[in-house]
Amino acid sequence: MRVKVKIPFRDKENDLKTRKENEIFDVSEERAKHLEGLFLVEILKESKGKKEEEK
Repeated sequence: MRVKVKIPFRDKENDLKTRKENEIFDVSEERAKHLEGLFLVEILKESKGKKEEEK
């Protein structure tokens, strides 16, 4: 799943890499839901051939 960072954080599962605001990256569905529950990211909806809508 693709997620978009809402607030910067240090990614403990990726060698403490700093994830910056508005960065988009791929994670497992389970991890995406975990990070979303911590209000760190928003899950992006999959769309084929169209740009993601920015909030």
